Amino acid sequence: MKRADSDTLLYGVAGWPLEFTLSPRLHNGAFTALGIPASYLMLRVRPEHSPRLLASLETLGFRGANVTVPHKETAFRLCGRLSPAARAARSVNTLVRTPRGWMGHTTDGEGLARFLDGIGRPAQGSRIVLLGGGGGARSVAQALLGREGVRLTLVTRDARAASRALGGLGKTAKGSSLSIVERGSRDAEAAVRSSRVVLNGTTLGSSARGPLPCPADWVRQGAVAVDFVCGRETPWVRALGRRHVAAWSGLGMLIHQAALAFELWTGKDALQWMLWAGGWDVEEARVRGVEGRP
Repeated sequence: MKRADSDTLLYGVAGWPLEFTLSPRLHNGAFTALGIPASYLMLRVRPEHSPRLLASLETLGFRGANVTVPHKETAFRLCGRLSPAARAARSVNTLVRTPRGWMGHTTDGEGLARFLDGIGRPAQGSRIVLLGGGGGARSVAQALLGREGVRLTLVTRDARAASRALGGLGKTAKGSSLSIVERGSRDAEAAVRSSRVVLNGTTLGSSARGPLPCPADWVRQGAVAVDFVCGRETPWVRALGRRHVAAWSGLGMLIHQAALAFELWTGKDALQWMLWAGGWDVEEARVRGVEGRP
């Protein structure tokens, strides 16, 4: 961990239990590389302390923070000011301290969209399935529907609740559309089988003993799958790999959303540094090997 003194700018990530996160490595490395006197800390904040999160950050002198499970929706409610994307998704994962108070942003969706651009599968004109309907999934839906020609299907266990939650996403780009179907239904299977991008925004498929978010054989060869879980290869990703489907972990999404947060705090672009520090070359080599590509 970097040593902080009275002149050090403080940033961090707040979550619970926060057992593992790459964010300190990404941000502290970028601060050092760019000569910024700042330190990024892990902040283990219990769920019952969530209502005091912003006040505590203010008292401790933090200039900004990332927010992860289970605090995203609480941060949304507490922020006095919100970016249009955060307001539409009703979720905040990045806090910026301003003279007028805390400004809430969400970089999850835009980070995912930029990651898809980076691997050569841009969202524009694509048929995409998103498994899950939480705060991060709403942010992703909001960002994807801002691209032209995206036909997005949300697969969730409660279609009515998801429809209410997504009712405020606002206008979609030209030719884009959203449909919501129940998990395990024939409509869900048909949507996955016909999509070129399948995104897992649930915790399903993370445990060896638990169910998968969808059967691996639903995802067609030639499609791209992304599991938002970062830091390890999940059972779902391994099952897809056995079928030679390009299945990515959440690392790319994390790096891109981290770079967006860094830019909001500092005005500087740290993406290339973060790709190197995050071990992107290892992830890319793994997926290309699964596909049988050099």
